Amino acid sequence: MRADPACQKRLEELARRASGTGRPQLAGFLSPAEQAQAELCARRAGVALFLEGGTPDAERRVAAFADADWTPTWPIAALQIAWNARQGSPGHRDLLGSLLALGVDRSVLGDIFPGEGEARAYVLERVAAYLAENLTRVGGTAVSARVCEEALAPPAAAAGEARRRTVASLRLDAVLGAAWDLSRGKAAELVASGRVQVDYLPELRPDRHLHEGAVLSVRGLGRAKIAEIGGKTKKDRVGVMLLRF
Repeated sequence: MRADPACQKRLEELARRASGTGRPQLAGFLSPAEQAQAELCARRAGVALFLEGGTPDAERRVAAFADADWTPTWPIAALQIAWNARQGSPGHRDLLGSLLALGVDRSVLGDIFPGEGEARAYVLERVAAYLAENLTRVGGTAVSARVCEEALAPPAAAAGEARRRTVASLRLDAVLGAAWDLSRGKAAELVASGRVQVDYLPELRPDRHLHEGAVLSVRGLGRAKIAEIGGKTKKDRVGVMLLRF
């Protein structure tokens, strides 16, 4: 499990600096795979790793290398983005693309939670005011944005679209097909093309057995999580509850 070389080098340097100076060193928002790499860097450097993303179950989180007794202070802000729901329904990809189009790096952006007529985006404080002032459109939809002063939970829609399905087995291609209404053959093609990740790591095996809580990411389609695995049906199929984001 490795981050890209540039990110890995930066994390190693931050961990060494924290160990050598005794002062906390913060990275930007990291993906789950990058967080795992940060944990390795922290252990090698003999420092603690702290992680925070703005919500208890955040996927993207800011990492801090510091002494174990450090009291965390996090430079994280929340943007509330609003629009007229009758004029459009921007999704996660639309929101992320519009924020990146303002010239910021992915590392300053955390989780984004689209909802009905609104969204919540967690960002680094140093870019929050700039993004709030300059984000005026997402795709063809006019939006307004503000920095939240109060602690607000993500919109309810961020819980994901629940789908109850039955699958022949818990193979990756079977669950993938159920999540996005694809044939098993098409799902296997997506896996073979390298567009699929399981728990944020690339997966090329269509017969990979999945577990409850597994997160599937498909480039161009989004993410889905196996929220629950039920019992078998009379036709010997497995019941699953999927959350699609």
